[in-house]
Amino acid sequence: MNKSMTNSNPMEYDCDSDDWQEVTLPDSLSSEKYTCLMCENNFNTAPLFFQHLTLQHDWVNFLDGEGKSIFNDQYDWIRFVNFVRKTKPVDLRQAFYDMVWKTDSLDLLYPVLPDDEVLSIGGCFLLWVFLS
Repeated sequence: MNKSMTNSNPMEYDCDSDDWQEVTLPDSLSSEKYTCLMCENNFNTAPLFFQHLTLQHDWVNFLDGEGKSIFNDQYDWIRFVNFVRKTKPVDLRQAFYDMVWKTDSLDLLYPVLPDDEVLSIGGCFLLWVFLS
């Protein structure tokens, strides 16, 4: 077992560790489907999903005034995605800064779409998206 995985606290896992190995399936074998937050387009990978959001829907790295991601944890991400899917805003920035999604409401933790792969985006990858 590599050194970075021996930590008993999963929150202390080093995302930048050289021991990190990502498993990637060819597109033809991938069962993942990332549906756009703003339209009906689907993508096989999270990077393609975010590329589409950036090019077609003016996605920006939504950071607070101190340069930190406003998504404090996976629950914030899930609430945001479900909020956007439910309210269908014209502009992603409007949805982002409308802090209604940033509540402790359990309603926004239930998926709007069945088997929504976008909800599973998180951790190191989400951090990379906001810092790149």
